[in-house]
Amino acid sequence: MEILLKLLKQLIRMNYRLIPRFNYTLPFSFYLKLQKKGNNTNNMCAITRNGKIYQFNQARVGLRVLLSAISKKRINVGVQAFTCHTVFQAIHNSGHNIVFIDITDDFKLNLLDLKSKIDIIDVLIVTHTFGYPENMDEIKKITNEKIIIEDCSHSFLSKYKDQYTGTIGDAAIFSTGLAKFPPIGAGGFCLVNNLKMLVDFESEYSRIPKPLNIQSLNSFIKSVLSSILLKPPLFGLFAYKIIKIIDQKYDVGNKFSFTETRGCKWVEVLFNNNLDYFLKESDKKRRNFELMKANISNKNSIIQFPKSHSPNYYIFPFLSNNRNEIYDELLENNIQTGKHFHRCIAWGKGFGYKDGECPNTESISQRIITLPIHSIVRKKNTLSMIKLLG
Repeated sequence: MEILLKLLKQLIRMNYRLIPRFNYTLPFSFYLKLQKKGNNTNNMCAITRNGKIYQFNQARVGLRVLLSAISKKRINVGVQAFTCHTVFQAIHNSGHNIVFIDITDDFKLNLLDLKSKIDIIDVLIVTHTFGYPENMDEIKKITNEKIIIEDCSHSFLSKYKDQYTGTIGDAAIFSTGLAKFPPIGAGGFCLVNNLKMLVDFESEYSRIPKPLNIQSLNSFIKSVLSSILLKPPLFGLFAYKIIKIIDQKYDVGNKFSFTETRGCKWVEVLFNNNLDYFLKESDKKRRNFELMKANISNKNSIIQFPKSHSPNYYIFPFLSNNRNEIYDELLENNIQTGKHFHRCIAWGKGFGYKDGECPNTESISQRIITLPIHSIVRKKNTLSMIKLLG
């Protein structure tokens, strides 16, 4: 009864104009028209080059399989401390050790910290955080011949020197889950570029079961419902605060789950048949990013990247000592923002992180706020954010 009263109070205060933090899923019509059209894999070949795609129910499962395929012995896996809990969990589940690496204010690996730890690292995970490509040439000089796995959960269609992220290392993981890009609402995949370095991958993959029909149906229904509820007007009018209340007790967004299956066929079909749409979405986000970047006075807090890097503009990251005040003000102005990975240090401690190990990551986790720049965001919304950011 108490929960019902709380939900009713939240419903009264909800706003149909609330802009969601992410474009959480594809348009509802995409799911209604879902059918096999002879997968347009030729379109994806231009992006994946000579790599081979393996579908999973989540990107984290693909990462676990990759790491298990590299060695049955316990090895050291380097990864930035500013990342998702599931990345730490995947390394742990593979039976390996984590070496935490610090990052810069541009969300890139701190190369000095990487150099100081490279001798004890066997495999390096390189994360293209928020869709902004990492400094791959410099990283490869440091790692030499060591295996590199790219984490492209944020960076589908991002380019590093005219090469798509995910095609540069020995393997990569991508996510198509809720709030990712492309936002299909379920699934993920591995792109394996160098099977010679991952000789046991096919064997590991063969042990992953195919999803049951009921699992595939459940994920499809969830994505369809999300494509309706997680967009205006229902997002602000109905879904936002109700999901927030429920998520305090249940992992609604599967942020911590680790069930392992292969990917669902319907996810693969949607992914293969809509490349043109994904490219257009990325271009819309670029225009919102450029408007934000050109008009925010506090330039020191905006991510910088070389002209040779082409991000997919997944989201707009901003560092502020007044993060919480900005978060509250933007929400009052009908814009949902995020404190992306702000709990990464607490998560890391559960996997062996020690205070002071990555000092700049600790600072960033207290200052990070991420703002929406997806296609639902209108110019007036962007101008509201600019005004509040100063």
